[in-house]
Amino acid sequence: MTGRGGAGELPDRTHWSGEPLAVWEALWGIPALEAWSTLPSTNDRARHLARSGGAPWSVVVADHQTAGRGRAGARWVSEPAVGLWVSVVIVPRSPAHAGLLPLLAGTALVRAVEAVGPHPGVRLGLKWPNDVWLDGRKVAGILCEAVGDRVVVGMGLNLRDPAGGFPPDLTARAGSLEGLTERPWSPAAVLGRWLKEFRELSDPGPMRFEGRVADFWSERDILHGRRVRVGALEGVAVGVRADGALTLARDDGSVAEVRAGHVEWLDES
Repeated sequence: MTGRGGAGELPDRTHWSGEPLAVWEALWGIPALEAWSTLPSTNDRARHLARSGGAPWSVVVADHQTAGRGRAGARWVSEPAVGLWVSVVIVPRSPAHAGLLPLLAGTALVRAVEAVGPHPGVRLGLKWPNDVWLDGRKVAGILCEAVGDRVVVGMGLNLRDPAGGFPPDLTARAGSLEGLTERPWSPAAVLGRWLKEFRELSDPGPMRFEGRVADFWSERDILHGRRVRVGALEGVAVGVRADGALTLARDDGSVAEVRAGHVEWLDES
């Protein structure tokens, strides 16, 4: 039977990636791991857990999402057995901490992938506020959604290309770890390391985006120096402020601070 993840339903998987769920819970030090064959969205299920009092760092994974989404409701292709689709329940310390979670989650994912990679030389890029890129293609995205005093942090990572490739509207930008590196990647290794890195960065969590975390982001910031548009604002991206805002240098000499929105490239350099 295929799980759907509605209220009152129980996960349909007792094992994940070859081991009982309790093994991963103990190994990763998390209170609960739910594994599903199919969900509309792991974020939707994690939102349900958050509303029902699920413990912080409860984790939901699914083999397949039928309604996976990114920011602003954008479609996220999440076919069976091609990626890592996961969400985690976080209790932020403050609104400032909550606002940094997309940046911290993306930083943690880059650190995790580079740490567990099967070969040296994999260096990923970060695109404000929530995307991870490799060799000019988006391989992962982060989606944070507030649920009362909690935040659900969803992460979608393309491990391999879908059968037949990505849909035509995504072919030019989307990629996968295996497709770009021609090596296999372990979802359990990536997820375990991501949870470790994310927890170290966010628990208890900084109130400002600065220090070594900001330096790490700056070294991998693929927007820096590029001309972009965010809504009605246009300019050259010159970095991320301590409060997590993207900074744009505008043609009139002014500086704009962007705290939300879709970043559109205006050059292809």
